[in-house]
Amino acid sequence: MTAAPVRSARPATGSPGDHVDDLITFIQDCPSPWHTVAEGVRRLERSGFRAVCDQEFQGQDLGGTAGGRYLAGADTLIAWYTAPGTPPGVPLRILAAHTHAAGLRVRPGPDGANAGWRRIRVAPHGPVPMSGWTDRDLGISGRITLADGSSRLVGSDEPLVRLPHRGAGDPLWGLGGAQPDGLLSRITADADVDFYEVRDWELTLHDVQPPVLLGADREFLVGPRLDNLVSLHSALTALAQAARYGPDPGAPVVPVLVAYGSGGGPPLHRTLHRATGRGPAGALAVALDLTAAAHPDDPVHGDGRPLPGGGPAIASTRFRASCERAGVPWQRTAPAGAAHCALGQGARFANRLGVPVLDVGTAGLSPHSARGLCGAADLWLLTRALTAFATADHADDREEKGL
Repeated sequence: MTAAPVRSARPATGSPGDHVDDLITFIQDCPSPWHTVAEGVRRLERSGFRAVCDQEFQGQDLGGTAGGRYLAGADTLIAWYTAPGTPPGVPLRILAAHTHAAGLRVRPGPDGANAGWRRIRVAPHGPVPMSGWTDRDLGISGRITLADGSSRLVGSDEPLVRLPHRGAGDPLWGLGGAQPDGLLSRITADADVDFYEVRDWELTLHDVQPPVLLGADREFLVGPRLDNLVSLHSALTALAQAARYGPDPGAPVVPVLVAYGSGGGPPLHRTLHRATGRGPAGALAVALDLTAAAHPDDPVHGDGRPLPGGGPAIASTRFRASCERAGVPWQRTAPAGAAHCALGQGARFANRLGVPVLDVGTAGLSPHSARGLCGAADLWLLTRALTAFATADHADDREEKGL
């Protein structure tokens, strides 16, 4: 098992087709949360952002530093852009998405066997429908930590395990009895790493079939990890666009990306204040995720829910002004709040951030299965709306909140 290949990503140019192609590349390069952060860093640096070193961050506030900067952790990424000459008091516009997807994580002591089959012990991460993971070719990806404290990304598109139909949860990966350290030995050998140098590891299963366009008019995107990567790709692209073109001179803002992992990452309120030099006054955030579309065979989840291709699904009209400025259609999500983060992070994120948070979703089906579905047209529509949100501060964005 070797490090997953980095594909040639193309920057979004304003073409919806190019944007979808770039998202497909992004999904293939991000089989795990740790790969996702690494790919996010690569894309930020290609857009001119640079890392903030620990000494620099600990020594002073960075709010007066113009340009694009980022702080990266294992599964957390925070980035922001401050235009030259940005005056004090300019509010933050925060784009929040998660780096982790609902799926199956490898358990400690993963090697098992029964009925003559070797198996890998796994546990659900998030609300995983096991039927949505059966009879699929799955790979294993993640990171290993070595004795010197360094870490190494591992994973490939090689099919390695398969969860059988009616399976209770542990996939097959060979015949015979259990072999202690069998999985870790395979991973370290394929990654050309000394087995005895490994001190820790975090691994997740991923569907190895690439994303594809589907439908009579190719109007759907079908692929793995759509519940987080659609949102994160749009947020990264919107931040890059905001840095490229700059804020609205008449209503400037400082755009911020917060891509957080399952552990929650650093203290967000303090980190953002020190990084940008700006407090929560006037700040506004959007929490992004895949949200449940109207289901064709379930009347309970049918009428009243959004459809793929109709633009961003918003839980209130607070995000409508950004959609209208970008010329993007929008639709209301179900009253039950289906746009909230699929892994239950939305409310906790809002509490930790200390600013108003708006839920914005992309309508889709099977968000927690090995492969989900969403509207191909929605991908660029969401990015355009987020770019409008991240480049200007308008009173009509905030009128319902009394800010």
